Amino acid sequence: MQRPSQQIANPSRFARSRVTNGRLPPGIDGRSLQARRWRDLVRGYEADFIITTEVDRGLVHMAATLTLTLEGMQAAQLRGEAVDAGELTRLAGQQRRVLADLRRKGEAAVPTPISIHEHLARSAAALEPEEGGD
Repeated sequence: MQRPSQQIANPSRFARSRVTNGRLPPGIDGRSLQARRWRDLVRGYEADFIITTEVDRGLVHMAATLTLTLEGMQAAQLRGEAVDAGELTRLAGQQRRVLADLRRKGEAAVPTPISIHEHLARSAAALEPEEGGD
């Protein structure tokens, strides 16, 4: 019988991968224009959406990669270079779906606010003594 693995309460930042620590994978020069733009996109998406899991972080990285690819294709098109319109459309649709997934997850995580009238009614009900207790 296997013992369940124990959860590490506060793992050291040195015991995690480079990607988990927020750095680019090995072999990628983070000083290039594309790497800087990718990091900017990741920071922007992380600020726009509620990121709570590694799945969310993966979706943010995918959205940033798709955005970077689309920007490159659009720039090539503006320079007059041939761009596969089908590929451009397919990537734009994928980007839209990834961003919609992030938005939907963020909306589900935010509680629906209650009106001031409902708040006052709940507060008043909580202060009233219970009847029939004596």
